[in-house]
Amino acid sequence: MGKLRVDWLPLAYVGRHEPRWESESDAPAEKDEDGKLAAAWREAYDEAGGNTGAVVQHLEEVVPLLASWVEGASWPLRRAAAYSLLELSALPSSVLTGREAAVEEMGRLAGMLVDRKWRGKEAALPKLRAAYPKTCALRAAPASPAAEEATEAVEEPKAEEPASADM
Repeated sequence: MGKLRVDWLPLAYVGRHEPRWESESDAPAEKDEDGKLAAAWREAYDEAGGNTGAVVQHLEEVVPLLASWVEGASWPLRRAAAYSLLELSALPSSVLTGREAAVEEMGRLAGMLVDRKWRGKEAALPKLRAAYPKTCALRAAPASPAAEEATEAVEEPKAEEPASADM
């Protein structure tokens, strides 16, 4: 696994924050908990020796993965990216010395998450603003509670089906 760590560690690190699928549970109390996929990723990450040192060592691979998820269309992946960024923000600054470009990109991504729509945003937004104050403070706060409710009511966009080749 060590020889392939660069390939799987970033995915396992971020995958540990995969949200619960709507089909997993109808219980409102479980809505914001991690899903079954997150449990599988967490186990793989833990069993293979994933830790702070490994994540910092592979930060150059983790951050682009986060960027693709923040910039993508999937709301659950944005949530996973948000919680991964929150976890990264808790790292001691001493371990991030020499990785200023990655830290700057993490802040940019946190700022993008403030502007983008995704389920669970209302719970993570204050944490993101506290963790990345320089980039998130520039973003506008929600206009009103009614505006937030309207945002929550919007369904996640569905991926377009590929065009049929039988035309």
